[in-house]
This record gives sequence, C-alpha cells and structure tokens, in this order.
Amino acid sequence: MTTMTNTKSRYLRRASLCYEIAETLSDERVISMVHLGDLYSNLAAALRSVTDKADAPECPHCGQLMQPTNLLPKTDVFPARQRFHCRCGEALTCRTG
Repeated sequence: MTTMTNTKSRYLRRASLCYEIAETLSDERVISMVHLGDLYSNLAAALRSVTDKADAPECPHCGQLMQPTNLLPKTDVFPARQRFHCRCGEALTCRTG
C-alpha cells in the first residue's frame, strides 16, 4: 500500500510540474505539456481510487496530507486544476475530475 501511495504522489508531482512548465510555454508545446500533465493526473487518480478515500495528496516533502487552497477554472488550454499546499511550504497543482 505504501508503494502505491508513493507512486501516486510521484505522479501528482509530475503532473504539477507539467502544468507549471506549460504556463511558461506557447503554441503547440503548451498543449503537449498539458496532455502529459493530464496523463500523470489520470494515473494518480487511478491509484487514488484503489488506495485512498481522501482526495488530498500526500506532501512529497514531509508526507502529511496537503490542504486544498484554490480551484483554477478550466480554460481553452488548461483543464480545471486544484492547488494544494502543505505546512512545510510544498505546493502541487492537480487536474480535477
């Protein structure tokens, strides 16, 4: 169970990184990076349904459950995303739904 939780956290970190990188890009590179972020989000969601009842991810830094802070609405390029923060300062952006 711990291995699956660690894998889920790793997928969520990678999805968050893809969305952050996409915000700095332009043209079709944005779409490619968003699709990659969506892929990682879907992998994490599949593991979440198997391992967790909570929607909040574990902090990759300290392992505590992160708190949702704000919802970023869907745009023409980006899917709807949820931001999570931890007390230790770590932040993740995850696709919702």
